[in-house]
Amino acid sequence: MFPQDVLLFKLNEAVLVCALSACAHLGSLDQGNWIHSHIGSSIFYNMESLWGVVPKIEHHGCYVDLLGRAGYLAKAFGLVKSMPVNPDVVIWRALLSACRIHRNLNFRERIINHLELIGPRSCVGGDVLLSNLYASLGKWKKVDLIRKIMGKRTNQSDIGCSCIEVNGIVHEFRIADVLHIEIAQIRQKLSEILKRARLVGY
Repeated sequence: MFPQDVLLFKLNEAVLVCALSACAHLGSLDQGNWIHSHIGSSIFYNMESLWGVVPKIEHHGCYVDLLGRAGYLAKAFGLVKSMPVNPDVVIWRALLSACRIHRNLNFRERIINHLELIGPRSCVGGDVLLSNLYASLGKWKKVDLIRKIMGKRTNQSDIGCSCIEVNGIVHEFRIADVLHIEIAQIRQKLSEILKRARLVGY
């Protein structure tokens, strides 16, 4: 479809996000660059005047993802730093993921620092990516250190819970729950379900 055929469509925010996202996932750097050049070479300055679409963080994020996947990490990082909006956790994680794919350690700590500024809850996914990056490079001491940090963060965060309503009564469960009044029966039933699942190949 790219590049000229894209002009046959009525372009809006969603179409441009989808087009850039498709380019990122297909590794179509040329087509993504073509779209970006028509949106604006640095910060999408042509987007509104050409197509009446105000650039949003999703458009920036898709292009960062495209550049990162293609291995243009310095350019992607530069784009993130020059964006007219504050990059969110999704953009930083996309960049960190690209570092892992291309085994590039140059930007990792700066990316993690930005994730930490957004908030500790945003760092867990970033820590996993960083741990995987170190593991792919055989840096096992770093992997161990990151996992210890992750453990501390997990201990500091609220424990997740799930709720279910049965016959008008709401039951709440937490991780490693032993407090529910019917926990023994629940675990027995769960064990039965798992056995049946294994028998049919799951």
